[in-house]
Amino acid sequence: MLSSERLLEETPALGSGWFSLAKVALVSPGLNVPRTDRCDNFLVTGIAVSQETPYEGEAFVVGRSSHYSDTILEAKHVIKLEYPVYCPPNFLFAYLEVNSAAEGMSSGILNFEIEPTPSVMWAGKSIYHLFKNIREWSFMVDAPFNSDHPMATYSKLALESLNPPQEIMDEIDSMPDMHLAKFLKGQSDYKIIPDYPVISQSFKDWIIEITQQYPYRQFEDQI
Repeated sequence: MLSSERLLEETPALGSGWFSLAKVALVSPGLNVPRTDRCDNFLVTGIAVSQETPYEGEAFVVGRSSHYSDTILEAKHVIKLEYPVYCPPNFLFAYLEVNSAAEGMSSGILNFEIEPTPSVMWAGKSIYHLFKNIREWSFMVDAPFNSDHPMATYSKLALESLNPPQEIMDEIDSMPDMHLAKFLKGQSDYKIIPDYPVISQSFKDWIIEITQQYPYRQFEDQI
């Protein structure tokens, strides 16, 4: 289980893993799970929100590179996979860590500020980065963008489902721009992860609350 220290960490090092928004799929061993020594075929797993859509090439799939990079994330490199927020059948938050050098990586570290695969800019080195990314993407569904991008669709779904209190939304909105907003504003440094202010205790308390409200459950617990 992901430690509360890592879950609530504000400024993690670049190599300490990352949080992402994912959609829910049935486990297909060897295809959509980063561990193939499991026999729990009836569990669900998280896959990239773009998988099985026209945008699939914008994200990593286990054992395959994206359309933008030679970086390959192999199952053997994964040392931790946790689902701190689990909302089937709609979405989940995944936390992933790797530990050994993979092709395209340096000592197992996927450098978000260099890696050209777009999905690294949908994720977050902290859960607060992730929420800011989700907030920015959620606006893309509406005019004037009217985007059908799955990151936009799932981001809006996640915010509507989790329904953060207004004070939390205000705090998210006050955070420095992440990649999408910086890109839309024409900033050339849009891949750089900004320094973040101190996160409020209210935000941290709410994070713990939603992990308790939406814990990961095995398949047999849901039927």
